[in-house]
Amino acid sequence: MNAYYLGAAKSAPLSSCVAGFAPAELCGTFETGATPADAPASTRTTPPAAAARASTPATARTAPPAAAHVATPATTAAPGGEWTRIRQTSHAMGAGFRAAAAFAMIAALAMGSCTRQVGGAGGQGAGVAATGGGGTGASPAAGGQGAPGASPTAGTGPNAGAGPAASGRGAADSQADPRLGPALVALQRASADMGATAAAQARARMVASPKDFLDTLDTVLAERALDPDRFARVDKIAPPLPSTFVPNDLVKLDSIVPVARKGLSLRSAAAGALAAMARAAKADGVRLVAGSSYRSWAYQKAVFAREVKSYGEEQAKRESAEPGRSQHQLGTAIDFSPIDDVFGKSPAYAWLVAHARDFGFSQSYPEGLEAVTGYRPESWHWRWIGPAATRLERDYFGGTQQYLIEFLGSY
Repeated sequence: MNAYYLGAAKSAPLSSCVAGFAPAELCGTFETGATPADAPASTRTTPPAAAARASTPATARTAPPAAAHVATPATTAAPGGEWTRIRQTSHAMGAGFRAAAAFAMIAALAMGSCTRQVGGAGGQGAGVAATGGGGTGASPAAGGQGAPGASPTAGTGPNAGAGPAASGRGAADSQADPRLGPALVALQRASADMGATAAAQARARMVASPKDFLDTLDTVLAERALDPDRFARVDKIAPPLPSTFVPNDLVKLDSIVPVARKGLSLRSAAAGALAAMARAAKADGVRLVAGSSYRSWAYQKAVFAREVKSYGEEQAKRESAEPGRSQHQLGTAIDFSPIDDVFGKSPAYAWLVAHARDFGFSQSYPEGLEAVTGYRPESWHWRWIGPAATRLERDYFGGTQQYLIEFLGSY
């Protein structure tokens, strides 16, 4: 049986009538049978399929499944031939039919919007998630805050093109492990400093291996809880360390490792790691020599003033930190000797690149990252942050200490 919808003079949307959300007086009628010849064109719509089947005898037509839920209509005569009117509004339909119709309508609308995101937009144009449930195979675009989607892609935000693919696992992982949500929120905050591309790359790695990332992060967070200064952000942007900041567990290096001059010291844990690393290097035929270590605020002030006098302030700021902004004041940074670019071509540097992370040391100012770190490359400058942190840095932050520290500072 063919069905036609005759709109009311003041009609509600058809979808609202079908779902049972609109008042009866605002809904039209459903007609079945042959279209009456005298029905006003302005009050009826004939689907193309009905027109194609117009010549089919009424007895040969099959009613749609939904018709089983509708009461048998009365048959009346009308000019132009016999036809059957079903004057049933959505409020007179059975509850089962309304539920099925509403579900079908919602499903159709959802399928029609498949190109829009389901889980929420990526954070700040970087495809970085914030909070919420995440998508289920949708395409969270960059720009605005939202939940981690299953396959973050670039959108139309200020950093379009930065969203990495996550192999359809983002939403499932965030739901399966509640630790991932806070980590992604922290990454979103850090993206302002890290930049959209670096943050998006870090997010892709996190989502690809969530358990390994979160387990390693838990270790680092536990270490930070016991020793916050180990992961302190000390650079040109963060608030400077006060002149009164002095680590309380400094130990002399003279009897621990080869030194270029007397009086060098590091914090106890860093000194122990340095001693173990120096022994391992020696076993491989490489000699590591400490050239500079802990510096007080006052000492760094004198160093920076000397650099300014020798090279001018602009160049000095590329090579030396102002007082309160030097990692050396933390007591966990060391300069290997010789403190010169030539160190970057030495066997000692090559050995450190291959093995230093195993002992918890990370190069602070690598080649090609001056725009990120604020300082020109320093092959001799390494900071101790611990093996778990260097692993996190290597596997999830592209081997860049600055990105890791910025992330932890936002967590």
